[in-house]
Amino acid sequence: MPLSNLSGEQPSFERVIVPDDSYEGFIKEISPPFEGKSFDPTKGTVKKRRMDIKFKVDGEEKVIPYFVTNKITKEFEKGSASKLYTLLEKLGLIVEYIDNEEHLSNDDTFTVWFNEKTKNRKVKFSTRTSNKDELEKKYSVIDKIIKTVE
Repeated sequence: MPLSNLSGEQPSFERVIVPDDSYEGFIKEISPPFEGKSFDPTKGTVKKRRMDIKFKVDGEEKVIPYFVTNKITKEFEKGSASKLYTLLEKLGLIVEYIDNEEHLSNDDTFTVWFNEKTKNRKVKFSTRTSNKDELEKKYSVIDKIIKTVE
């Protein structure tokens, strides 16, 4: 199912399990924002996005999600940045985003812009297993994007 529905609901995805490791794959697309559980239990739900990356493991094609909070921020004093800000930096898109921030601050516009700029871009990433202790809920996610691959 394409992520391109702008409904605000979390798009469904197939939960796959791969060994926790580093891989190279291609960005498929990023979802419109949806309400999702925060990793910080005191925050309840937050707006998130899911970016899918396709890659091969043992000759078999897989698609794995990368969840990010729907905010693009950087605190220069603390040296910390949101995952989406860091992702834009690694993809070489942060300057273009900042130059067009007023226009791209609309969620739908950002989704279309990001997907046009990144579709089939190759990246190196690491994975981790979510819900390790619950066999029926266990699946692999992208832990972090390491770099773009030319």
